[in-house]
Amino acid sequence: ISGLMAAGHACAALGLELNLAGKLAESSIASAALLHLSAALPHVRWGVSPSHLSLAQDIVQAPIQTINGLLPIPDTAGLGIEVDEDLVRKYQIK
Repeated sequence: ISGLMAAGHACAALGLELNLAGKLAESSIASAALLHLSAALPHVRWGVSPSHLSLAQDIVQAPIQTINGLLPIPDTAGLGIEVDEDLVRKYQIK
């Protein structure tokens, strides 16, 4: 993440605006990280595109939900999400 932050600040110094997009069908874990980056980086003005909402089932206990068209940045410890360990075990490839 430190490399991403450095790149974001370099872009800001050059007057470049940023768009942050997640990979298709990422979990709320990656989406939470993306949302935190969007709050920490300057010049994120093109949009932020997490894709966890496309999943049939997320692997966190409380997936991040859109509220009035906006995605709130989790504000509890760490990334602000809690992994559902039972679901991780369910989908684990052995």
